[in-house]
Amino acid sequence: APAGRQLRVGTLPLNIVLSPDGRYAVITNNGVNRPSFSVVDIASWTIKSTTTIEMAWLGLAFSPDGTKLYSSGAGQNNVQEYTFADGTIARARTFALPPVADESFAGGLAISRDGRTLFVTRLFAMTLSAIDLGSGAVTATVPLKAEPYTAVVSPDGRSVFVSLWGGAVVQQFTADSLTLVTEMAT
Repeated sequence: APAGRQLRVGTLPLNIVLSPDGRYAVITNNGVNRPSFSVVDIASWTIKSTTTIEMAWLGLAFSPDGTKLYSSGAGQNNVQEYTFADGTIARARTFALPPVADESFAGGLAISRDGRTLFVTRLFAMTLSAIDLGSGAVTATVPLKAEPYTAVVSPDGRSVFVSLWGGAVVQQFTADSLTLVTEMAT
């Protein structure tokens, strides 16, 4: 039998993020059913809400203040912004990513420590982009040498690390200009 307590969510839960206040966990479900978010109330260990969405995948990130939730739009080549209040999710805005000649697939997400910039990887396009959350504009996009999985922002907020599935490396970029700093073999 599995260890610990279990709670049934949707099909193929790909990612889970904890709200900044620690009260909720949001899971993105991306299996055979239509994608959805399951919001778990941590204290009561119950599903607070379930929100069916149009498209999603691995990318999931909270704003530092916990009022916004961001989700990668998978094959739609975008990122979705949702408002988040007391365990309830509502769609707010869509951020389009730069067009590419071939297929694109928005994947991993990370948010800057100040909540002003969202970083998104695109699997098939093999890019990392920065989105200014105030204006909604993509401010920079850089090519990657292989297919990325996801991104994380360093604790000091100065770097963005991107894991490359197709390259067995992690690349470090400056958060302000997406300049490649170094590459680490994995």
